[in-house]
Amino acid sequence: MILGIPRPALLAISASNPNSTKVHHPAIPLSFQESAACARQCQAAGASLYHLIIRDEDAKPTLQPDRVKEVFGHIEQTCNSNLPIQLDLYLPSGDQGAKGLKVQRGAIEAAQPKAVSIAFRDLFPQGADKDRELQARDFLDDCKTENIAVQFSFTHCADLDWFYAYRQYGLISLEKPMLLVDLTISTKSLEPTAHALRPFLAKLDQLKLLSSIHWSVAAPANAQLPTAATALALGGHCQIGLAHNLHDENGELSQNSAAQLAPIKQMADILGRPAANAFETMALLRA
Repeated sequence: MILGIPRPALLAISASNPNSTKVHHPAIPLSFQESAACARQCQAAGASLYHLIIRDEDAKPTLQPDRVKEVFGHIEQTCNSNLPIQLDLYLPSGDQGAKGLKVQRGAIEAAQPKAVSIAFRDLFPQGADKDRELQARDFLDDCKTENIAVQFSFTHCADLDWFYAYRQYGLISLEKPMLLVDLTISTKSLEPTAHALRPFLAKLDQLKLLSSIHWSVAAPANAQLPTAATALALGGHCQIGLAHNLHDENGELSQNSAAQLAPIKQMADILGRPAANAFETMALLRA
């Protein structure tokens, strides 16, 4: 059962995904100057959180420590700490092992972020042995000790069973983590609709997790607006932006990621769930 509607709503913006290019949309930020400008726009629009992928000089995702430190620090300074910046710990395919965790640790050490986002399957690869699972546990414990908020992203509903099991085994000790249901991948071969969220919520309900986690959703294309509305009405949160959807509510090409926030904020206000400010956002993420 979904109990109540918490306040406030965490309205996150993700302005690019690992495969984004200017071909997809000219307003997608690739350089760190563009990312800083985009973060300022999102801050002015009332976003709760800015989800950041660090890129190298060739606009490819990177977690190289010097680059991470330079870009992350510049964007945090740009926003004067009034807009929490969440570091995406994206790893290229094939780098999800112990080496990948070392790279992610190096990025965290360099950036000293308040919040990070990591794909659940990157942290706990399918078929991982006990040593790898213990390394993941230590990684999460270190983040908890350093007061870094960790958000897990899920693209497969079945992975929620593993999340539940790892919590039961004590490998995930975070008290009330934020889970992002990423429908942009799980619905790629289907016509995206808000109904794609239902099996994830049903699984969370079945596992009796709804009272012990926060959850958010990202949806692609024309599913973004109705899915965000559904999440807000059911007590969840949402992540929007050009990373997931290139168009506005009228089907026209969006001006930028910040412009997509207005209809979401309007819906949140109607539901009595105003956008979380910086303090409330970090309180939600850190639980």
